[in-house]
Amino acid sequence: MLPFFLGTAPYIPYGIFETIGKYALQTDYCNSAFAKCLDIHSLSEPELLHGAGHTNDRLYWIESGLVRSFSGTDTDDITTGLYQEGNFFCVFSSFFSQKPSTESICAEAPTVLFSIGSADLQRLFGLSPALSNAFRGLYGHLLEAHHARTALLRYRMPFERYEAFLALHPQLAHRVLVKHIASYLGIHRVTLCKIRKQLTHKKT
Repeated sequence: MLPFFLGTAPYIPYGIFETIGKYALQTDYCNSAFAKCLDIHSLSEPELLHGAGHTNDRLYWIESGLVRSFSGTDTDDITTGLYQEGNFFCVFSSFFSQKPSTESICAEAPTVLFSIGSADLQRLFGLSPALSNAFRGLYGHLLEAHHARTALLRYRMPFERYEAFLALHPQLAHRVLVKHIASYLGIHRVTLCKIRKQLTHKKT
């Protein structure tokens, strides 16, 4: 018999298992147990999913839509993360430490996502070493992405930062507001507008 967990998801998002399977293949037993833990969330733009000052104790996966993490206030904030379909995300420093976060998360488009609580995830790791290995790989990938962005901001010129952004996230360039991309890349909005204009002229 499968362990009993309380989840509210009315259907199973099979794409989430494809994402997990990139790091380690899972058994049907493990996938079924994982699915029983999932909650579903539907957000409108610009609805807040998580607010600074609260502990982020859930890991999220996006089925459709777009979300942004940021520090500061809604009117004067710094974008710290942009996440789209198929991405896992959370405020990682808060999720791992289980302490209040300094960042918030909001929807940048109508969004449907699934989440699993930290306690349920830890219990599943105890049931399935393969799942634990998969998330170890996932966390490692996310940490590498964080270090790569830090190096990009520190050592690359604005034009190079935007080119790297386009190479990694080609779909986001036309889905995210320019001011948020500029903030994410540590570039002034006017500077980014000039860079985008230069790239457009190169294509013509």
